[in-house]
Amino acid sequence: EDTVIHPGAYLSGRTRIGSKVTIGANVVLRDMEVANGAHVKTGTVGEGSRIGAHANVGPYAHLRPETSIGEACKIGNFVELKKTRIGVKTSIAHLSYIGDAEVGARVNIGCGFVTCNYDGVAKHKTVIEDDVFIGSDTQ
Repeated sequence: EDTVIHPGAYLSGRTRIGSKVTIGANVVLRDMEVANGAHVKTGTVGEGSRIGAHANVGPYAHLRPETSIGEACKIGNFVELKKTRIGVKTSIAHLSYIGDAEVGARVNIGCGFVTCNYDGVAKHKTVIEDDVFIGSDTQ
């Protein structure tokens, strides 16, 4: 109900869209859950993940499988998330990669943040607790 899907959007698989959602132009979602009031902006790609209520995602974000974005989050342009849980009201403004991680509530992550959690043999989970501020250009 009251959801707007703009031209060129591609929804496939088991994708479920809530009410009062906006799906921007050229968004590609496969096996996604988008909760009520979320805004998925132009060019965003998502697969096998969840976007929480009233979250803003994109433009041009990439949500890889097993990602969960909490309520009222801001995931900005050119942010890639993989196998990551993002807590409520967290902001990852732009140009960042976060993979194999758990990010708490009310976290503010600056531009150019990258999780570096592969030791050459195995991935290790990165944990960022609630109310953390991470400045720009941090690995």
